[in-house]
Amino acid sequence: MKKKVFSKSFLVNTILAVFVIACISFLAMGSKSVGSLSGHADSLITDTIAPTDSVVCDTLIGAAADSTVEADSLMGAPTFMQLSAKEGLKDALLYYDVKHPEIVYAQALIETANFTAKNCMRKNNLFGLMQGRKLRTFEHWSESVVYYKKKIQSRYTGGDYYAFLRKIRYATSPTYTKNLKKRVAEVNRKHPDLKEK
Repeated sequence: MKKKVFSKSFLVNTILAVFVIACISFLAMGSKSVGSLSGHADSLITDTIAPTDSVVCDTLIGAAADSTVEADSLMGAPTFMQLSAKEGLKDALLYYDVKHPEIVYAQALIETANFTAKNCMRKNNLFGLMQGRKLRTFEHWSESVVYYKKKIQSRYTGGDYYAFLRKIRYATSPTYTKNLKKRVAEVNRKHPDLKEK
């Protein structure tokens, strides 16, 4: 019986293939965006049995290219998307060109009790926005910024923003405007670049 001999390059490529598969599987488990590769990684394991090492290499190169495209699409997202609301709200307000960002930032501080109110933070709702009688839920906190701009600020036509908030009955507390102005003063000290000119 003739003994089968593998070439040195085939063995090296096979070892590399197993290493790359392990890396892809690890990435697939650790990230939602690469999660789609998990099924692809399983098919790669069967591809390593292919009779020639070039098939393995071609398959792995294709998988690596797929993962690069997905990683690149994540890199296009604004930086604040990877931050907590506390860390990223200022940048989100500027990014979405929210009017009177210093006032809106202060509103978020009041509604979330300085980003500590469990119900608001769990629902990613920075402004206490309601859906009927329930607190509205968002997938990401930045969605509440977009919703605020679309549903609240779309009715704003200019002038005194505090008067606008009173007119639309944003809050029911009679001391809301007074408290809001105090918080705006704090925001202006901490984030002077938010103050609308």
